[in-house]
Amino acid sequence: MRVEASANGSRRQPELERNLYRVVREALDNVALHSDAQHAVVRIARTPGEIEVSVEDDGRGFDVDEAREVFEL
Repeated sequence: MRVEASANGSRRQPELERNLYRVVREALDNVALHSDAQHAVVRIARTPGEIEVSVEDDGRGFDVDEAREVFEL
């Protein structure tokens, strides 16, 4: 796993930090359990008023159209 983060060293509110940690942890748990990935990248970018987090892996994906039917999206 690789982590890429742009940060200025300042901390965020503890509740926000905990929630971001939980989101990333859940995403990585899903990668480990379902994707058969060999590599994952977590990217965290901060701009004034925003934090953007993405998790990418090289594992198998899923059929988006099928998932929409299952979840009626």
